[in-house]
Amino acid sequence: MNVDVIEGNFEEWEPQTAKCFDLVFTATAWNWIDPEVKYVKAWQVLRRGGHLTFWNATHVFPEHEDPFFREIQDVYDELGVGRPKDINYPRPVNCRSTEVKLKRVVYLT
Repeated sequence: MNVDVIEGNFEEWEPQTAKCFDLVFTATAWNWIDPEVKYVKAWQVLRRGGHLTFWNATHVFPEHEDPFFREIQDVYDELGVGRPKDINYPRPVNCRSTEVKLKRVVYLT
């Protein structure tokens, strides 16, 4: 199997102009990429019929949740990746579906 794996900052990456890919895959980092950049750049490097694949993991907090995540927030804060103090902990019913975000994406094949 002939596979190119490119790891790096997507916003700064300058693809070869003649190079097209069958797949652009990303995980939770997709959330932090500028929406005006991520979809356009992915489209520019995908071959016709190629696929953009991403997944996300959001911490949600049911009413009687396991308190572990809240209890370790000091550790996250020490590492510089803590939740802002003014952000509420989302309940499962309050999480918006990714489908909603994708309604503005046009299929460009």
